[in-house]
Amino acid sequence: MATKTCTVSFFQLLIAPDEVRAAEVDWTAKIDNLARTSDCGHPGVHKCKYGGEEIDGVVSIASTSVSVAVGRALTPRQRNTVTAARSALPVDPGHEPVEETFFATFPRNVIGIVRSSQSSPSHAAIAAWLTKTLPPPQVNGGEKWVAKAIVDPDQYRAIADAETVSSVDFSVKPENIPGEEGLIHALINGAFGFSDGIFVEVRLRARRGKPGERARDDIRDVADELVQLHESGVPLEAAKVGIKRVGETVTEVIDLLNHRITTREDIELLDDASLDEDAVVAHIRSAYVTLQEQIAGAIGTDNG
Repeated sequence: MATKTCTVSFFQLLIAPDEVRAAEVDWTAKIDNLARTSDCGHPGVHKCKYGGEEIDGVVSIASTSVSVAVGRALTPRQRNTVTAARSALPVDPGHEPVEETFFATFPRNVIGIVRSSQSSPSHAAIAAWLTKTLPPPQVNGGEKWVAKAIVDPDQYRAIADAETVSSVDFSVKPENIPGEEGLIHALINGAFGFSDGIFVEVRLRARRGKPGERARDDIRDVADELVQLHESGVPLEAAKVGIKRVGETVTEVIDLLNHRITTREDIELLDDASLDEDAVVAHIRSAYVTLQEQIAGAIGTDNG
């Protein structure tokens, strides 16, 4: 059976604007109810506007999962497997091609996502769809769901354990750096007092070999301070660190803001080369079982 390798990504639903955790939602019951209702006359179908486009979610009562889709800008063409000639892909008059994202829910308001392509609805679009169909608890009014990527804190700790740290790239608003001490403060000192909206970008590189030894020590100190700022909640615009792990010869880049817990899955295709929805959901749930300890370690267990 033909397969397609897809990325399964995990996100935690938080409540904006302050991005606070919500009490755990009984998503199974709520999605089951969505499968029996509609806002457009078709049971199990719910629509919303996002990014100027209409997206719709089709709820599966069998797997308590959702397929969210947006229309394709262009209809794909087909290729002859013998001659490689291209021709129009027939589309029934009652249908239109769509880009599709599948998601399933898990404890602690976690969702697992598979996108059929880069043009499929994003995690932000899914959060917007959930805000319309299953809004979060209201506190002051205007609350909405946001989906925050679940990142692996062990990757950050790899910086402290690295054999060498050879590069740092970061971007920050000067007013977000606390206090008046530290290496980061010193590096961007000249930008303090500028108008709001100024971003400072810093790139540090060490020379190879012995001439760069002292520079690598200095860059490690900067990287350690970046990790501390990030873990204390200082909003950084970008923060990447180039390291070599012990015993490795290849430089690895750690993205402090986006080192997501993901897995790659070979998902079965149907005869028409589309993703098998049941298989997609099964792989999302299997990936969660495999990664649930990492996920729990990354987000903790307190949703209060």
